[in-house]
Amino acid sequence: MKIRATVASLIATLALPALADRLPLPGNPLYAEECGACHLAYPPQLLDAHSWLHVMNGLDKHFGTDASLDERRRSALTDYLGKNAGG
Repeated sequence: MKIRATVASLIATLALPALADRLPLPGNPLYAEECGACHLAYPPQLLDAHSWLHVMNGLDKHFGTDASLDERRRSALTDYLGKNAGG
């Protein structure tokens, strides 16, 4: 069961960049600066609001890296992502 979940996660991760090329780029300069500094600033529509909240609440362990932000920036980005999330 764990292997199946890992494979599904890997497939989804590999598919995101291809899907991201078809979505509009994020129009938030803070998002582009903070998230785009290390990886593609994925269009917010790729995840639902709950998933973005999970990502933003785990920035200290963001895919093996500490991507923590000060509370003002984290809150602003969480709000932006929640308002622009996919359904």
